[in-house]
Amino acid sequence: MYFKVGIFMFLKIICTFILLAKAIPSLSAKTWPQLDKNNKQECLQILNMAESVFHSSDTHVYKITKSMLNSNIELLIENKEYDFRESWKTLKVNDKIFETITAPCRRAGKCYPYELHEIHWQRDCIEGFRFVLCEGTLSGATSYDLYSIEDSLSQKDFIDQRKARSLKPIFSGSWQPPIMLQHIPSQKIWAIDVGNSYHTLSDWNVYIAGSNASKRHCTVHFRPSIKKSWDWLPKPARQLALLLDGTLGNGDGDGSLRQTHRLRSVINQTWANVARRPWVIGNAYNSRAEVDLGLINWSQKNKKFLAHYQKIIQQYPKAEQALATYYKNQFQLTKEKSERLAKYVLDWAFRSYFVFPRSTSMNNQDTQIVNPWNDK
Repeated sequence: MYFKVGIFMFLKIICTFILLAKAIPSLSAKTWPQLDKNNKQECLQILNMAESVFHSSDTHVYKITKSMLNSNIELLIENKEYDFRESWKTLKVNDKIFETITAPCRRAGKCYPYELHEIHWQRDCIEGFRFVLCEGTLSGATSYDLYSIEDSLSQKDFIDQRKARSLKPIFSGSWQPPIMLQHIPSQKIWAIDVGNSYHTLSDWNVYIAGSNASKRHCTVHFRPSIKKSWDWLPKPARQLALLLDGTLGNGDGDGSLRQTHRLRSVINQTWANVARRPWVIGNAYNSRAEVDLGLINWSQKNKKFLAHYQKIIQQYPKAEQALATYYKNQFQLTKEKSERLAKYVLDWAFRSYFVFPRSTSMNNQDTQIVNPWNDK
């Protein structure tokens, strides 16, 4: 009797572990980024670039530098340094491939600088089609629309039809310009929609100039599908993230700036890097001493805040210990290095939630700490 019960319980435990393993997305450093089922040569080359970006020190994964490219690929578009006299001109474009047109105002009279926008017109068509990249403004920020149009459509007709919204873009309203590349041997032009900066480790959707340019050629994924990036972390770290999120409020009084929403977006990206790319972790606005003092002052406002603050203080060491174990297993680090990395990274994530008045005496206390990931 006892033997049968023991066997039953053993099998139940094994099945539970199998179900849990299936429920948790694979986060192995060797697994991401991933290409969808398309293994075409150009997609494999773009996957190699994505791997370079993923393992770079950049906080986001939407920029490629020339050093990441091999000799048969040319970068056609780069970000320009900001110039307030020409604030609508954000891109440095290869003028051999693209003709740049400053589009007229959409209203009569004199244009203000923020109303101007540029159109980058692919000079030579491929299979009777060309890419057209448009810069504009959306909610006070530069936005980008990408089109694939037939050779027969003139610049004037394109501008008129776009104004009338009778043309369907490949994508529109993106706050990040696409990565535009040319494969020199074939002369093909590749456009990569990298998503928006408020998306966490957004997919790269690849389009190839030509008659099928409006159809996605392939996709590079940087992460599994998951709602909150802290869900990748061990449970004690997730619990700390939820407690910290509770200090931010709902943002109902923020107005059009939506600063609480923006801060949450940044924090979601922060936790993604904590989980997957701890080598990119930098510094926060406030020092740890400033944040600790700010939270103490906040906790003294009422009993509810005090109880919440005490939960954060109690959960913090549990989260740090769990994160150290996670790093040790995830990245095959030594126990000593994983503990130092967890201490450093969690401190940065913790401080990223808050913006308190800066103190000259406290502000430089954390600048000398170096990310332990880079230790040999």
